[in-house]
Amino acid sequence: MRLQKLITAARQALVSALLASPAVALGQSVEGVHGCPPSPNCVSSSPQADDDHHILPFHIEGPPSVAWDTLKKTLLAQEGVAIAEDTDVYIHATATSKVFRFVDDITFKLDPEKRLIHARSASRVGYWDFGVNRKRIEALRKKLVQLGVIG
Repeated sequence: MRLQKLITAARQALVSALLASPAVALGQSVEGVHGCPPSPNCVSSSPQADDDHHILPFHIEGPPSVAWDTLKKTLLAQEGVAIAEDTDVYIHATATSKVFRFVDDITFKLDPEKRLIHARSASRVGYWDFGVNRKRIEALRKKLVQLGVIG
């Protein structure tokens, strides 16, 4: 009986951890998006990001509003992606994996004066992401370059 209670408690703890809200900082920082935790499951264009986590921001070609709208459409075209928050200068989206239903948080901040879009993608749970977050942002970059809205 005691073993059964222990197993039940362990299952509940595991399910809670897998379904937990993001433990990482979301939202906007003064200069763009937040940096990353020490785990290798995050990338960010934040100036605070170390070499292992850093990615370059998107450099806008043409009107910033066109680049921003194109980014939103490109995000929504990806399987498993939903936009949770959308303002004139900030996007928070989530990407849910097919098999295990893991959720990653993706944030963007538009800086029209500097003609930049800052980006961050981070796993909510786990330690390793096998490069999924970096691949996601770089695939978005490639698509936006092809569409001519970033350089």
